[in-house]
Amino acid sequence: MLPPSTGMAMGRLPVEIWDVVIDYCCCEDNYRRYEYLRTCALTCKAWVPRSRFNLFRRVRFRYPTQVAQFLDVITSDPTLADLVRELHVTPAQPHNHGFIHFANAQLSSRLRNVRQMSLSEIRWNTLPPTYYAFIGKFTGVEAIEMSNIIFH
Repeated sequence: MLPPSTGMAMGRLPVEIWDVVIDYCCCEDNYRRYEYLRTCALTCKAWVPRSRFNLFRRVRFRYPTQVAQFLDVITSDPTLADLVRELHVTPAQPHNHGFIHFANAQLSSRLRNVRQMSLSEIRWNTLPPTYYAFIGKFTGVEAIEMSNIIFH
């Protein structure tokens, strides 16, 4: 039995312990991480902040339609955009998709806290010239990782 001075009801764990459990659910090795984090976010109000933090910390675009869907989400709740720290763009069909329009005015102005960007398996010559200017508008980026990029 816990002493009354701890402020915790009997049989309850502190939120900090649940935060560790939620963080573990978002491990990169866990292929069901999004499913688990969505479930955590729906479990109780106390779990929502940490679940959202982990859901939005790293955003991945694999299909062009995901950019518009993500913009809808951060337009409906602008505070979610501030949680994004990493932006990964890896097309589901490498070198055969056209381009994923992630470098645009809406995303670059809303994702102010992006610190890392990862671009993989992109055919650079499919990008429109304005794309280069918008990549530069992610002003908070401290590191860019590029892999398997095909240039002209």
